[in-house]
Amino acid sequence: MFLPRSNDASRGRTHALPLALCVALFAACLFPVSGNSQEVVGRTPNLSGGWIGTPGTQAFHFDHRFWFVDSTDGKAVVNSPTFLFGVPLPGRTLVAGRYATRAPAGAGEVNEWEIFGRWAPELGRLDAAITAGYSGFAESLDGELSLGFWANPGESLPGNGIRLIAVVRGLSDALGSGDPGWFAGGGIVLSLTDGVALSADAGTLDGDAVKDAKTVWGAGLQARIPGSPHSISLFSSNARTGTLQGTSAGGRTVWGFEFTVPVRLSNFVP
Repeated sequence: MFLPRSNDASRGRTHALPLALCVALFAACLFPVSGNSQEVVGRTPNLSGGWIGTPGTQAFHFDHRFWFVDSTDGKAVVNSPTFLFGVPLPGRTLVAGRYATRAPAGAGEVNEWEIFGRWAPELGRLDAAITAGYSGFAESLDGELSLGFWANPGESLPGNGIRLIAVVRGLSDALGSGDPGWFAGGGIVLSLTDGVALSADAGTLDGDAVKDAKTVWGAGLQARIPGSPHSISLFSSNARTGTLQGTSAGGRTVWGFEFTVPVRLSNFVP
């Protein structure tokens, strides 16, 4: 099932959706409960690993990806940032939105925005998460099922050991092609210490309109920043943006970082 393509006028009206989402998310931030900071040490560059954050601590993530292009003056650096603002809610759920200044390779649009919700049921040592979202540039209903497992976890979270992640996605309109696509991938996180980890992932997108899409891959170094609630990931990949659509099809090699900024509005709102 996929949504019909709209004309330019209807596409322009959809720009009100991200604004409405931001207003709703900000209103939800005014009523937080206690919680801890957000981190990247338990996931990979292109897979969320079922991340849902902690209720009471809103998430603001900067995901910047750089690559080189030829210009008249030589090599030029192009930057494609993806910004995420998420509100973790009780019941192990997350409501969030992403905005990227450059749509994935092969898309006809310049910018990309995405809204999504995620639920991660409590299953003991097995991490499971279901994500449902909508891609604005592709006008696509997207879904993801993520499974993760920590082998030999330590006392701290996410734990000292190895984490395995498996992901299956369904895109009703893959990369704005008008045809659906299926993505399957996996990743591994090697926790070196309580706050430092190495990670890698890979996956492929299957579908008639995207049969020539490259395999997506990523590898990175994640770390908590001592003395602060922040964490950072330094990585290389071939995915242009951090959205569900963007991390489902590979292109040229990019270098990037993700920086997490936890926001506790309860510290500012009486």
